[in-house]
Amino acid sequence: MKTKALTAAQIDTLAQRLSDTPIIPATSAKKAGDAFARLLAAKIGDERAALAFTSIMMADTADQAEARLTLVLDYGNCDPTGEPVPALIDETKLVDEAPLGRSASVAAAAERFERLLAAKIGADRAPKAIKSILTAPGFETAAGRLVAEIDACEAAAAPPAVPEQAHEPATIAEPQSAATAEPNVEAIPAAPSAPRRRRDADIEAKARQGELPPAPDFAAPTHARFRAKLAALLELAAKADATGLRAIAINPVSSSSKALARYRDLAVLAIEAREGTLEATSHCGRELVSVAFGGKRTDAGELHDRRSKVR
Repeated sequence: MKTKALTAAQIDTLAQRLSDTPIIPATSAKKAGDAFARLLAAKIGDERAALAFTSIMMADTADQAEARLTLVLDYGNCDPTGEPVPALIDETKLVDEAPLGRSASVAAAAERFERLLAAKIGADRAPKAIKSILTAPGFETAAGRLVAEIDACEAAAAPPAVPEQAHEPATIAEPQSAATAEPNVEAIPAAPSAPRRRRDADIEAKARQGELPPAPDFAAPTHARFRAKLAALLELAAKADATGLRAIAINPVSSSSKALARYRDLAVLAIEAREGTLEATSHCGRELVSVAFGGKRTDAGELHDRRSKVR
């Protein structure tokens, strides 16, 4: 007899359930099917095995075939003209509201049950559910598994419950023209206040004159991890080390780092302003000495000798 989707290994697995001794693996599905048919006939009789074999071997999947074999062995009614199977009829009623007639055999009842269950919970969930239900140890367990499958499917398909919210009367806003509409304050970043702008400008002006800027206030806990870098900047500024200040990298992404970067830049500006003033003063002193001695430049030693001669 022609097999449909089952492989030789799958048929051997079914045959092993009918034999107490290990089954020798068949080399083809046809030979495995013949061996399975002989074992099934020896187990339940030739007449009953004919219909059962057809139903099992025409199953769409191995799990479905195993479930049908379980029906044959556990319920023990495979005769096409025999008594119906009340247990399967009762289970089928759970998935179909219309009254059902009695099936002529276990195979017919199983096939009808499979169709109805697939229509109830979906073809993707049905094969696994059928195997679990039909292999249950007793009718009550099978019925319980069927109810659980249907409940799980309905729960998954139900939309999530939306919590009720108190309905408040809607406030109708008066329309405003484009000219009188107020801008969205939250969307525009706040600009520095006028006193702060004046203070920053004053600090920068003093830095250009050589005065170091005041250190930023990092007393708040949010500035804790930046205090070490601030201490390093203060030390370099006190030493008038503009090169060292420039070497300290600062990524101005937060308020703390922006304050550090501003202090560093202003300190460098003040130090360079000092150095420029000293250099200009020194240059002017040399020019005055040159003018006093007839326009000729002189060094400190010559200046000392000339002062001695004057005396």
